[in-house]
Amino acid sequence: MIKAGFEPSKETLKKLRRRCIRELDNENDDKVESLAKKFQIRMGSENRRNMLFNMDYSRKLLLRKEGGMRISGSSNL
Repeated sequence: MIKAGFEPSKETLKKLRRRCIRELDNENDDKVESLAKKFQIRMGSENRRNMLFNMDYSRKLLLRKEGGMRISGSSNL
């Protein structure tokens, strides 16, 4: 696409970067980073967003584990 003259937007690169981080795809994350540098787009850090994502993801995992440990019919008094 870039060879055809397409210039990616900052939002497109951010979405790609988030997906790479989520899927632990460091190789393509590096490619996104080099594209951002090539087109002089400041990506910035996504520390806050990543922290919130990790908290939500951890909470969902915890709720799944707790849900599987409950015994039906028992009450937690």
